[in-house]
Amino acid sequence: MKYFIFIFCVAVTIVVCSCVQSNNVEDIKLDYRMSEEFGLKEAQDIVREMVTFMDKEIELGKSGIARRDSDGFDEYYFSSREDEKRLEEYHRNYLTDETYTYLTQMYEISRYGRGMAQQVERDEKTIYGLRYSIDTQRDFRLKSSGNNELHIEVPFIYHVIISDTLPKEDYGEIVFTKYDDGKWRISKISHWYNDIVFYGLGKRMYLLDNYCKTKSDYEQFVERFGVSSSGDKIPMDILQISYNEILPNSDKLKFGEFINGEFPELFTKLTAYLAMEEIYARHGKPYEKGTFEYEYFNKATAWYKENSDFSENMLNDIEIYNISKLSDYIDGL
Repeated sequence: MKYFIFIFCVAVTIVVCSCVQSNNVEDIKLDYRMSEEFGLKEAQDIVREMVTFMDKEIELGKSGIARRDSDGFDEYYFSSREDEKRLEEYHRNYLTDETYTYLTQMYEISRYGRGMAQQVERDEKTIYGLRYSIDTQRDFRLKSSGNNELHIEVPFIYHVIISDTLPKEDYGEIVFTKYDDGKWRISKISHWYNDIVFYGLGKRMYLLDNYCKTKSDYEQFVERFGVSSSGDKIPMDILQISYNEILPNSDKLKFGEFINGEFPELFTKLTAYLAMEEIYARHGKPYEKGTFEYEYFNKATAWYKENSDFSENMLNDIEIYNISKLSDYIDGL
């Protein structure tokens, strides 16, 4: 009889300890084998666990270097191998490659890196990273469900202060999708500001810091350069062929003489627009302070110099031809 009482007490103790431990979000180990009961609560628990883990500022090893490879490059890892393994589990079980990258950039986490490139990457993310993070203190809301998808409205909050005129608390969206292996993974994370950084300007987001003061300003910028003529979202990255110029020879070469005789298909609407303005800017076209063009040519180039005597009469025939071709290209996007 005493033996059975002892076993019963041990069992109760284990249950109680398990319940107490599960109240700590950081220590929960979720394992959803994807039953039909997966819903808002389960999705919220997954996101809160991952975000709480990532938000604790995972550090690199001492001095940022774990070991030096035989080729002379430094290999960077987390100071705790358990942190690294846990992040791998999150990636494998709950995130696609794209949403993993989106989420780790939001919390400025780099898994691996080599030499200077790794440090530069970390510095750029710190300065121009995704500046809104998920707010785990407020409740998530279910937007819709069906067809093996769960759309959730998620609260966001300032991660890095940008401007007093932008909302300090905001909302974005997370989409869970059920995959063929039976697991529900985050297939989409979206917040309007972070999307401009992640899918568009990246480290050049600083060009909008003085140009855009309100959420409406950012939306108008996206409408101008991030939406096609048919209303679809398009990329907004800026491609520079040389360090300071998009098309360095557009004053000497016609587009038929550029890359393989064709206009570069990788050019976004924003890149093409700046390539067109670049032709004017070489002659010193003045730009009004506070405009995006002013920010770009004064901060992202080293050659621009304003000329108060600028006139379009300064353009040669090749430049006029290229402006026309660029304008047609933009209209066709």
